[in-house]
Amino acid sequence: MGAVSGRVVHGMTGEAVAKALVTLSTERGAVQAMTGADGAFRVPAAPGEYRLSATRNGFLRAAYRTRVKVEAGQTVSGIEFRLNPQSVVAGRVVDEDGDPVERAFVALVPARGSRAAGRLGPSPGAATNDLGEFRLAGVAPGRYYLVARREGSFLAPGSAQEYGYPATYYPSAREESSAAPVVVLAGQDATGLTIVQRRTTMQRIRGRVQGTVPGGGREGYQVMVTTGGTGMAQMGRGGFAGGGGRVRGDGEFETAGLPPGSYTLLVVHFGQGAPVVVGRTTVQLSDRPVENLVLFAGAPLTVQGQMRTDTGSPAEWTKVRVMLGGFGGGIVQTTGKPDGTFVLTRVGRDVLPVSVTAPAGTYLKAITLGGQPVPGMSLDLTAGEAAAPVEILFGTKPAAVSGQVTGAKGGVVWLNGPVPNAPVVATIDEQGRFRLGGLAPGEYQALALETAEMAAEMDEENQRKVQSRLTTVKVGEGETATVTLQLVTQKELEGGD
Repeated sequence: MGAVSGRVVHGMTGEAVAKALVTLSTERGAVQAMTGADGAFRVPAAPGEYRLSATRNGFLRAAYRTRVKVEAGQTVSGIEFRLNPQSVVAGRVVDEDGDPVERAFVALVPARGSRAAGRLGPSPGAATNDLGEFRLAGVAPGRYYLVARREGSFLAPGSAQEYGYPATYYPSAREESSAAPVVVLAGQDATGLTIVQRRTTMQRIRGRVQGTVPGGGREGYQVMVTTGGTGMAQMGRGGFAGGGGRVRGDGEFETAGLPPGSYTLLVVHFGQGAPVVVGRTTVQLSDRPVENLVLFAGAPLTVQGQMRTDTGSPAEWTKVRVMLGGFGGGIVQTTGKPDGTFVLTRVGRDVLPVSVTAPAGTYLKAITLGGQPVPGMSLDLTAGEAAAPVEILFGTKPAAVSGQVTGAKGGVVWLNGPVPNAPVVATIDEQGRFRLGGLAPGEYQALALETAEMAAEMDEENQRKVQSRLTTVKVGEGETATVTLQLVTQKELEGGD
């Protein structure tokens, strides 16, 4: 047996955190230990490689920046976790008369470019109580939009018109672009927020799904409604408007009541395997219902492609993984064949983000779809009966950035530059050294950070705070640039306001 030991401290004050739970996990299972009054922990561990994390009530979960390898009889020491205190967002939801709204669902949506937008996992959400009150705990620092949703519609007395309360952004906006952001700082609560929902007319969308679908039936299909933009983009931002419905056997569908506005309707197949988007259209809903809308749906796509290097040299293609973003945050993925070809099956007809792991000694140089460059690392598969072939090109002369962080004995270096290679992160060793390889040539911004968690917080707002510490690095194909950086601490980052 071996062991892993270290301390858990407060991320802002450096004080010991007692009763924190430290977890060592592998594919085979997990082992845990609790810190003492001095914040120290020691976890017995069999030989192997472990992922480490620490949790404590009132704090955000922290994951150690790298996996830790334990040999037989060895104690890996010096592990330090810095736990940042959680924040709370609280307030009320009321209607146009100031009366409380019960059972409204309130959620935080990370603002685009915010440090919170890069974090994985669901955003905090909760239902209001009988007083219209809500409380969202476990909130990480960042800039958010606060949105309240209230399901259902009703008929006003003596009227055949359907009414309802649409999704409303704080303080009383129908659209995110008109909302006021809520800024959350580490360990500080944002309370006393009031969202005012206003009654509006609601209309329905009725129509039929037509087109080629597996088996000729409509079983397992649903029409889902999103608020503007592409379905994939809005899904990650809480953009579902509700009101979707199952497609009947004859292909007909009807949404629930929706407020006037612009919507994207997605035909989603929930059959075998993960759900996929197989059709879409945009609808402008006014003060009248939409009738006899025709949605065309096709079968899920098969995407075929070829990988090659810019010199034509061979590579270990079977170790290269190609991934496409899927419906609801899922992933469609495959590995290459020995000849560099690959096939992705059951792919949605959507605009899907693509990610590729480059073979050793190369970098991702370009991706084309049907011979055309792919902008923004996303494949547009919304048109056509079949997907055009994909070609992935790897450069054989990757660039690198290495250097020294003055006075550092740990932490990470954050490097932001040309898509698709950035931002990337490298570990700083005990001598303050670091190296980032496999980079595309170009211009980067380099920053040394005290913890790996800080890298997830490098939104536009925080980059402005540490502008004087950002170092510009230019590196050509096959070159290695060397820089000296100054460490930015968590305390400095939080005090940058």
